[in-house]
Amino acid sequence: MTDWLNNRENPSAFTAAIITMALISIGSAVTEFLCDAIYNVTMSRIHTRIQSNVFRSVLHQDIGFFDAVHTGDITSRITTDTNTMSEALSDRLSLLLWYLMRTLCLFGFMLSLSGRLSLFTAIGIPIILLIPDLAGGFYQALSAEVQTSLAAASQVAMETFSAMRTVKSLAGEESETRRYRHRLQLSFQLNQKEAAAYAGFMCLTNVGHSPSLPPSLCVCVCLCTLS
Repeated sequence: MTDWLNNRENPSAFTAAIITMALISIGSAVTEFLCDAIYNVTMSRIHTRIQSNVFRSVLHQDIGFFDAVHTGDITSRITTDTNTMSEALSDRLSLLLWYLMRTLCLFGFMLSLSGRLSLFTAIGIPIILLIPDLAGGFYQALSAEVQTSLAAASQVAMETFSAMRTVKSLAGEESETRRYRHRLQLSFQLNQKEAAAYAGFMCLTNVGHSPSLPPSLCVCVCLCTLS
């Protein structure tokens, strides 16, 4: 494009460049319109089908189901819940298609530069995706331990308050305070580990779930190799 603009021997190159850019812009707008229209129509059809299937499933329930469940609850499940599920599905599917097409385009560009480095990147992608999953499992297990520790501290407080007469008669205020403080200290230590695990999990998730990072690294290496 810049060669056309700098070509003094052919003054019509500027006009040709403008026309080319205009055609590219119009083509991009038309394809984006078609993609959005097809996607929205498809998601509307899926939402209609889901709502119809839920309504049909409710109609086939026993008569005791309608006696136990209020009409408002049934209507809410058919309308509101299906709408919420369809919106969540639409958002997730949109992101999935966007990242999938972006990854395929970048990987195709990588193949055009270097097949070996592209293969090396493709081998490393499962490892990059596996690390955040393992870190997420560790973080979830640690979160469960934190909740268990907090529940134990709450149990100590409930036991103390429910037996307050016994605590007062035995002058056990300080001992119960130390016992409760010990539980809180254990919870605090687990909270510190949870905070560190959460920071590491988010870091690995941002790295591992970014489809542009491995291709970008490979492209940089390819460009350096070719240069």
